[in-house]
Amino acid sequence: SDQSNTRNGPPIIDVSEMRVPKAAIREYEQAVKDIERDERTRAIERLEKVIVAAPNFFDAHIALAAQYRDAGRTADAERHWRQAAEIREFDPQQFVEAIF
Repeated sequence: SDQSNTRNGPPIIDVSEMRVPKAAIREYEQAVKDIERDERTRAIERLEKVIVAAPNFFDAHIALAAQYRDAGRTADAERHWRQAAEIREFDPQQFVEAIF
């Protein structure tokens, strides 16, 4: 069976995000580790920096929206869901359940 779409490790960067600076990708990967350690405040700080450096980084918007949602910051979460949707069409509920 073809398992090319499933792997462990950091999320696969989509072709549309190839212009994301490497430093922003590294910061995003650190934010994912923060999320795994339940360090939401630090993850949010990192993800906010990532989006400043790379405003079209879809995965960063998704991760930040989820962190804002979990922190009770609904308006901020909705803003990043919308920004992610402008970058790429997706089903927010399915994506969040699969990633987080």
